[in-house]
Formats: sequence, C-alpha cells, structure tokens
Amino acid sequence: MGAETKIDTKDEPWISDVRARDFIVAVSDMETAAKVCEGLYTHCTNCGEKFPVWPPKLLMGHAVAEHAKEVTTQQLTGWAALCGDEFTQVQAHYFGILLVTTVAVRRRCRDLGLIKFIEPPQEETPKRIVVPN
Repeated sequence: MGAETKIDTKDEPWISDVRARDFIVAVSDMETAAKVCEGLYTHCTNCGEKFPVWPPKLLMGHAVAEHAKEVTTQQLTGWAALCGDEFTQVQAHYFGILLVTTVAVRRRCRDLGLIKFIEPPQEETPKRIVVPN
C-alpha cells in the first residue's frame, strides 16, 4: 500500500486483528476517506503504475482506459462503479475493504477519532430471591 507497515507494540489488538473487537468507522464522504488514505499508495496490477489509494477513480479509471482488453466485463463494470466523485455504496464498500485489510488505514481512523467501538450486550443479572433465615 505504499506506506511501510511496522508492527507497533503500542497498538491495540484490533489494529492487527479486526476480529479482536467490534467497531464502526465514521467515514461517510469522499473528503474524510481521502484524509484517512492520504499518503498511501497502490499499484496497477497490470502495469505497475503507482496511484494514491484514494480516490479509487484514479486507479480504476486508469485500469478501464488502459487495460480493458485484459480483463472481464464484470471487472470493468466494477471498476467503472468506482470512478465517480460521490461517496456511493460501492465507494463505501471499497473503503471497508481497505479498512479490514490495511493496518495503516485502521491506525489513521483511530488517530483521527473516527472509530466507535460496539460493546457486546450486557447480560442481565438474574434477579435473586433472598429467603431470610
């Protein structure tokens, strides 16, 4: 993803293992996603050209324009859906994939205060019947 991922012993367990704790992320627009992904890069799998991770339209537009003959119609359709300027459901899913697969993205979300933890439901304490002696 461009930025070197280093193991940080100060990281919370959920940074390296998304199953360690349930959380949601407050990213609902292109600007916030761009802030989270700033400085992160990826490369075209067909030619190796370097692109910023966000917005996905830069890489996907390149792939559609330059490599259409090398991929399936389904891939082209999916890539085209990521070429817009709006934070659509498709964009949100793409960001979600980055979130669960990229430690640097989870760290940035944490550092920007975008993480909200979902606490497990508390079991109700059974009511006790006290019988006096």
